[in-house]
Amino acid sequence: RVPRPPNAFMLFGQQHRRAIAKRYPELTNKQISKILGKEWRNMGSVGKGFYHKLADEAHANHLIKYPGWLKSLDHSFYSIIDFTFHFLVFIF
Repeated sequence: RVPRPPNAFMLFGQQHRRAIAKRYPELTNKQISKILGKEWRNMGSVGKGFYHKLADEAHANHLIKYPGWLKSLDHSFYSIIDFTFHFLVFIF
Protein backbone atom coordinates (compact mmCIF):
# COMPACT_ATOMS: atom_id res chain seq x y z
CA ARG A 1 0.00 0.00 0.00
CA VAL A 2 1.36 3.39 -0.99
CA PRO A 3 1.14 6.03 1.75
CA ARG A 4 -0.43 9.40 1.02
CA PRO A 5 1.91 12.39 0.84
CA PRO A 6 1.90 14.51 4.01
CA ASN A 7 -0.13 17.70 4.10
CA ALA A 8 1.06 21.00 5.57
CA PHE A 9 -0.36 20.34 9.04
CA MET A 10 1.21 16.88 9.20
CA LEU A 11 4.62 18.35 8.36
CA PHE A 12 4.10 21.04 11.00
CA GLY A 13 3.19 18.36 13.54
CA GLN A 14 6.26 16.26 12.69
CA GLN A 15 8.52 19.21 13.41
CA HIS A 16 6.84 20.36 16.63
CA ARG A 17 5.42 17.25 18.31
CA ARG A 18 8.67 16.09 19.94
CA ALA A 19 9.42 19.54 21.36
CA ILE A 20 5.98 19.72 22.98
CA ALA A 21 6.27 16.15 24.29
CA LYS A 22 9.68 16.97 25.76
CA ARG A 23 8.39 20.19 27.34
CA TYR A 24 5.27 18.47 28.73
CA PRO A 25 6.12 14.78 29.31
CA GLU A 26 2.91 14.18 31.28
CA LEU A 27 0.64 14.94 28.30
CA THR A 28 -0.96 12.22 26.20
CA ASN A 29 -0.64 12.14 22.43
CA LYS A 30 -4.24 13.38 22.19
CA GLN A 31 -3.46 16.40 24.36
CA ILE A 32 -0.33 17.15 22.33
CA SER A 33 -2.41 16.98 19.15
CA LYS A 34 -4.82 19.54 20.59
CA ILE A 35 -1.92 21.90 21.36
CA LEU A 36 -0.58 21.44 17.84
CA GLY A 37 -4.03 22.21 16.42
CA LYS A 38 -4.28 25.43 18.44
CA GLU A 39 -0.78 26.49 17.40
CA TRP A 40 -1.63 25.78 13.75
CA ARG A 41 -4.89 27.76 13.90
CA ASN A 42 -3.13 30.71 15.54
CA MET A 43 -0.22 30.68 13.09
CA GLY A 44 -0.20 33.40 10.47
CA SER A 45 -0.42 32.83 6.75
CA VAL A 46 3.33 33.39 6.35
CA GLY A 47 4.13 30.59 8.79
CA LYS A 48 1.56 28.27 7.24
CA GLY A 49 2.84 29.18 3.79
CA PHE A 50 6.21 27.67 4.69
CA TYR A 51 4.57 24.34 5.51
CA HIS A 52 2.31 24.49 2.46
CA LYS A 53 5.42 24.90 0.31
CA LEU A 54 6.99 21.87 2.01
CA ALA A 55 3.78 19.90 1.40
CA ASP A 56 3.81 20.88 -2.29
CA GLU A 57 7.41 19.64 -2.54
CA ALA A 58 6.50 16.40 -0.75
CA HIS A 59 3.59 15.91 -3.14
CA ALA A 60 5.84 16.49 -6.18
CA ASN A 61 8.38 13.99 -4.84
CA HIS A 62 5.57 11.52 -4.16
CA LEU A 63 4.40 11.78 -7.79
CA ILE A 64 7.94 11.04 -8.96
CA LYS A 65 8.32 8.10 -6.60
CA TYR A 66 4.84 6.68 -7.31
CA PRO A 67 3.79 7.70 -10.84
CA GLY A 68 0.13 7.11 -11.54
CA TRP A 69 -0.78 6.98 -7.84
CA LEU A 70 -4.28 8.13 -6.99
CA LYS A 71 -5.75 8.65 -3.55
CA SER A 72 -8.01 5.70 -2.85
CA LEU A 73 -11.65 6.53 -2.44
CA ASP A 74 -13.74 5.69 0.56
CA HIS A 75 -15.47 2.31 0.42
CA SER A 76 -18.86 3.95 0.93
CA PHE A 77 -18.27 5.98 -2.23
CA TYR A 78 -17.89 2.76 -4.20
CA SER A 79 -21.12 1.46 -2.66
CA ILE A 80 -22.97 4.57 -3.85
CA ILE A 81 -21.52 4.23 -7.36
CA ASP A 82 -22.38 0.53 -7.46
CA PHE A 83 -25.94 1.17 -6.27
CA THR A 84 -26.41 4.01 -8.78
CA PHE A 85 -25.10 1.87 -11.64
CA HIS A 86 -27.42 -1.03 -10.82
CA PHE A 87 -30.35 1.34 -10.39
CA LEU A 88 -29.73 2.99 -13.77
CA VAL A 89 -29.35 -0.37 -15.48
CA PHE A 90 -32.65 -1.48 -13.96
CA ILE A 91 -34.47 1.67 -15.19
CA PHE A 92 -33.09 1.52 -18.73
